Amino acid sequence: MTQPIALQLYTVRDQLAHDFEGTVRRVADIGYAGVETASFPVGVSAAAAKALFDEVGLTVCAAHAPLPLGAAAAESLDRLAALGCHITAGRGCCAASPGARLGSIPCRRRRHRARAGICRGGSGAGAASMRLKDTSH
Repeated sequence: MTQPIALQLYTVRDQLAHDFEGTVRRVADIGYAGVETASFPVGVSAAAAKALFDEVGLTVCAAHAPLPLGAAAAESLDRLAALGCHITAGRGCCAASPGARLGSIPCRRRRHRARAGICRGGSGAGAASMRLKDTSH
Protein backbone atom coordinates (compact mmCIF):
# COMPACT_ATOMS: atom_id res chain seq x y z
CA MET A 1 0.00 0.00 0.00
CA THR A 2 1.34 3.42 -0.92
CA GLN A 3 1.80 5.87 1.94
CA PRO A 4 0.34 9.38 1.49
CA ILE A 5 2.90 12.14 1.00
CA ALA A 6 2.63 15.66 2.42
CA LEU A 7 4.46 18.78 1.29
CA GLN A 8 6.14 21.16 3.71
CA LEU A 9 4.66 24.45 2.48
CA TYR A 10 7.81 26.31 3.50
CA THR A 11 9.41 24.86 0.35
CA VAL A 12 6.99 26.87 -1.81
CA ARG A 13 6.82 29.96 0.43
CA ASP A 14 7.71 32.39 -2.39
CA GLN A 15 4.92 31.04 -4.59
CA LEU A 16 2.47 31.13 -1.66
CA ALA A 17 3.30 34.79 -1.00
CA HIS A 18 2.56 35.64 -4.63
CA ASP A 19 -0.54 33.42 -5.18
CA PHE A 20 -1.64 31.50 -2.08
CA GLU A 21 -4.80 29.95 -3.49
CA GLY A 22 -3.30 29.06 -6.86
CA THR A 23 -0.25 27.46 -5.24
CA VAL A 24 -2.34 25.39 -2.83
CA ARG A 25 -4.53 24.22 -5.69
CA ARG A 26 -1.44 23.24 -7.68
CA VAL A 27 -0.04 21.29 -4.71
CA ALA A 28 -3.30 19.33 -4.58
CA ASP A 29 -3.33 18.86 -8.38
CA ILE A 30 0.18 17.41 -8.26
CA GLY A 31 -1.19 14.69 -5.99
CA TYR A 32 -0.02 15.53 -2.48
CA ALA A 33 -2.35 14.20 0.22
CA GLY A 34 -1.42 16.75 2.86
CA VAL A 35 0.64 19.74 3.89
CA GLU A 36 2.74 20.91 6.81
CA THR A 37 2.09 24.60 7.31
CA ALA A 38 4.36 27.35 8.52
CA SER A 39 3.28 30.97 8.38
CA PHE A 40 0.65 32.30 6.00
CA PRO A 41 0.89 35.36 3.75
CA VAL A 42 -0.54 38.63 5.02
CA GLY A 43 -4.33 38.54 4.79
CA VAL A 44 -4.63 34.73 4.93
CA SER A 45 -5.93 33.41 8.26
CA ALA A 46 -5.53 29.87 9.52
CA ALA A 47 -9.31 29.40 9.17
CA ALA A 48 -9.29 30.60 5.54
CA ALA A 49 -6.31 28.37 4.74
CA LYS A 50 -8.05 25.38 6.35
CA ALA A 51 -11.19 26.02 4.28
CA LEU A 52 -9.09 25.99 1.10
CA PHE A 53 -7.18 22.87 2.19
CA ASP A 54 -10.50 21.10 2.83
CA GLU A 55 -11.90 22.23 -0.51
CA VAL A 56 -8.98 20.75 -2.44
CA GLY A 57 -8.65 17.63 -0.27
CA LEU A 58 -5.42 18.40 1.57
CA THR A 59 -4.94 17.29 5.18
CA VAL A 60 -2.89 19.45 7.54
CA CYS A 61 -0.60 16.81 9.00
CA ALA A 62 1.56 19.21 11.03
CA ALA A 63 2.25 22.88 11.57
CA HIS A 64 5.34 24.87 12.46
CA ALA A 65 4.20 27.04 15.33
CA PRO A 66 5.58 28.37 18.57
CA LEU A 67 5.30 25.93 21.44
CA PRO A 68 2.06 26.69 23.30
CA LEU A 69 3.73 28.15 26.36
CA GLY A 70 3.27 31.29 28.41
CA ALA A 71 1.36 34.28 27.10
CA ALA A 72 1.25 32.92 23.54
CA ALA A 73 -0.19 29.52 24.54
CA ALA A 74 -3.83 30.27 23.74
CA GLU A 75 -2.98 31.91 20.40
CA SER A 76 -0.81 28.99 19.34
CA LEU A 77 -3.44 26.40 20.36
CA ASP A 78 -6.22 28.38 18.64
CA ARG A 79 -4.23 28.49 15.41
CA LEU A 80 -3.59 24.75 15.51
CA ALA A 81 -7.26 24.08 16.28
CA ALA A 82 -8.34 26.25 13.33
CA LEU A 83 -6.11 24.12 11.11
CA GLY A 84 -7.46 20.90 12.58
CA CYS A 85 -3.91 19.97 13.46
CA HIS A 86 -2.67 18.14 16.54
CA ILE A 87 1.04 18.03 15.71
CA THR A 88 3.28 21.04 16.04
CA ALA A 89 6.92 21.35 15.14
CA GLY A 90 7.90 23.68 17.96
CA ARG A 91 10.20 26.60 17.42
CA GLY A 92 11.35 29.52 19.49
CA CYS A 93 11.88 27.30 22.50
CA CYS A 94 15.24 28.84 23.41
CA ALA A 95 14.00 32.41 23.55
CA ALA A 96 14.65 32.45 27.29
CA SER A 97 18.37 32.15 26.59
CA PRO A 98 19.33 34.56 23.82
CA GLY A 99 22.37 33.29 22.00
CA ALA A 100 21.83 29.67 23.08
CA ARG A 101 22.48 27.20 20.33
CA LEU A 102 19.34 25.27 19.36
CA GLY A 103 21.07 21.91 19.69
CA SER A 104 22.80 22.67 22.98
CA ILE A 105 22.14 20.43 25.98
CA PRO A 106 20.46 23.22 28.06
CA CYS A 107 18.20 24.07 25.13
CA ARG A 108 17.27 20.41 24.59
CA ARG A 109 16.56 20.00 28.29
CA ARG A 110 14.26 23.06 28.25
CA ARG A 111 12.42 21.78 25.17
CA HIS A 112 11.85 18.36 26.73
CA ARG A 113 10.57 19.88 29.99
CA ALA A 114 8.24 22.16 28.03
CA ARG A 115 6.92 19.26 25.97
CA ALA A 116 6.30 17.18 29.08
CA GLY A 117 4.28 20.00 30.63
CA ILE A 118 2.24 20.57 27.48
CA CYS A 119 1.46 16.89 27.00
CA ARG A 120 0.28 16.63 30.61
CA GLY A 121 -2.24 19.38 29.90
CA GLY A 122 -0.25 22.09 31.61
CA SER A 123 -0.84 24.83 29.05
CA GLY A 124 -4.58 25.14 28.61
CA ALA A 125 -7.39 23.56 26.66
CA GLY A 126 -6.29 21.33 23.83
CA ALA A 127 -2.71 21.00 24.99
CA ALA A 128 -3.19 17.51 26.38
CA SER A 129 -3.97 16.15 22.90
CA MET A 130 -1.04 17.96 21.28
CA ARG A 131 1.80 15.93 19.76
CA LEU A 132 5.11 17.70 19.41
CA LYS A 133 7.69 17.12 16.70
CA ASP A 134 11.27 18.21 17.21
CA THR A 135 12.73 20.49 14.59
CA SER A 136 16.40 21.39 14.60
CA HIS A 137 16.52 24.06 11.92
